[in-house]
Amino acid sequence: MTDRPTPESRPDAAPTTSAAAPSARLAPARPEDRRARRLAGTALAVAVVALVGWGATTVALVAATTDDGAAPVATGAPTATGAPGATGASGPASPTVADVAEAARPSVVTVRCAGLQGSGFAVDGGQEARDGSALVTNAHVVEACTAPASGALTITTADGTEHAATVAGADADRDLAVLDADVDLAPLPLGDAWRRGDVVVAVGAPGGFEGTVTSGVLSYDDERELQSDAATSEGSSGGPLLRLEDGRVVGVTAGSYDDLEDAWYAVRVDLLCDGLLPSCPVGDAG
Repeated sequence: MTDRPTPESRPDAAPTTSAAAPSARLAPARPEDRRARRLAGTALAVAVVALVGWGATTVALVAATTDDGAAPVATGAPTATGAPGATGASGPASPTVADVAEAARPSVVTVRCAGLQGSGFAVDGGQEARDGSALVTNAHVVEACTAPASGALTITTADGTEHAATVAGADADRDLAVLDADVDLAPLPLGDAWRRGDVVVAVGAPGGFEGTVTSGVLSYDDERELQSDAATSEGSSGGPLLRLEDGRVVGVTAGSYDDLEDAWYAVRVDLLCDGLLPSCPVGDAG
């Protein structure tokens, strides 16, 4: 038997070697290649900074590589979504004292009875009230005008117009009264939810200065009254005490304490629902 030749023994076989093949040498990068890589890196860095700095802001970037090596061009102006007062990812801005007062003032009136002056405000009085609205004040403000043939009772609206009014109902024990007048005012929403520590806003006409605004913190409450340091004075009685958080009326400003300094009280507005108002939309329905 003839031995078959191995590849190494064949005349045409290529010689083998255990040495590693020489490594290929990398050609040096061309200047234009290095410039393109620098531009791409710059564009990426700019995009990252823009995204981190603006958050939800939209920024469009275009890396424009030209023959002369121009820098990347940013296209599209940034749009801020979290500016104060704007509605964005963080939601609407919280109301301020000025916001609540501005919304309430058109519904607040000055009440004059037999030479005395106080304040009042419009509420939803149901269909039984004229134009479906009614005016609320303190009973002591209109005490002299409750009897027949009593002194003249008038109310003055925020635009300076004076109107005749009548007492539709009064409760001296709770110091609340409901008036009827031929006016069409937006009713203020009534609230029955509050906490000690809530910021409250008082609007009234002390000394005849209509639309006067003060604010403070609700410090105490019981089954009849709310106490706060929202300062009021003569002429403020009967005006609304509003909760800053939702702009709802929680009390009817009544006066100050004889034995306490820097403390004023208001009658709880939900006491109107015990017979004085035919319809008493307090809370979410208000």
